[in-house]
Amino acid sequence: MIIDFHTHTFPDNIAEKALKKLSDSSRAVPYTKGTASSRFESMKEAGIDLSVNLPVATKAHQVVEINNIAIDSVREEIKEGIIEFGSMHPEFENIKDELKRISNAGLKGIKIHPAFYQLDICDKRIMNIIYEACSLDLIVLTHAGWDIGFEEANYIPVESLLRIDKEIHPKKMVLAHMGGWNDWDNVEKYLAGSDYYFDTSFSLGKINKRSDLKDPMRTYNMQDKDFVRLSRAHGIEKILFGTDSPWSSQKEYVDKINSLDFTDKEREMIFSENAKELLK
Repeated sequence: MIIDFHTHTFPDNIAEKALKKLSDSSRAVPYTKGTASSRFESMKEAGIDLSVNLPVATKAHQVVEINNIAIDSVREEIKEGIIEFGSMHPEFENIKDELKRISNAGLKGIKIHPAFYQLDICDKRIMNIIYEACSLDLIVLTHAGWDIGFEEANYIPVESLLRIDKEIHPKKMVLAHMGGWNDWDNVEKYLAGSDYYFDTSFSLGKINKRSDLKDPMRTYNMQDKDFVRLSRAHGIEKILFGTDSPWSSQKEYVDKINSLDFTDKEREMIFSENAKELLK
């Protein structure tokens, strides 16, 4: 079984516009059309059984609508191989009540993205989101490290993640991109062995860059040997397979993990066993 813990789709009527905007800022080429139907095709090609959908609210007024869509579709889409997460924004007024609504509806967790808020993850409003979500036993998945579309600052640095670990100590928090995109030396030095989960998304293989735009500031991913070493240093039981589809190819990612120097048991844990345990 394979579970992709990190994917994104958009409603059909805005998918093309949303992908273009994100592609312009990141200089990356998407591998799908960003729609649910294109993801199903990608999953089938890759042999992926379940994908976690991670919506991102970039404005506070989007939160309720995004969560309504997730709640309305959660029971139907699980049959089709989709696990819906909710979303939250630090400027949303009723964070506690909305997180309770998410939890009561059966959603497993939420996605936050401090780079889109242009706030450090230790901003008190984001810390409050994490605290309230953890109190409801919700998974919190956050972008970690630099973001390819935001060159001016790292809004999720290792030192801030250390503070969150010390002050909140979340047991079900997932750091995307192997703990911190393009900050992996510090991740290995300071976060390896912590209670955080790491997902593998957008950290391996070649970045599909647009040739018509200036290159982004950081355009490299991890070397294979460094990826395997960090996975084992952190603990294979806390590594979750994720691709960041549509920004990586699900098929290429499955093939990549299969090609690395993991044991069969380690691959099984990364591909599905760890996710099944976290998702219950």
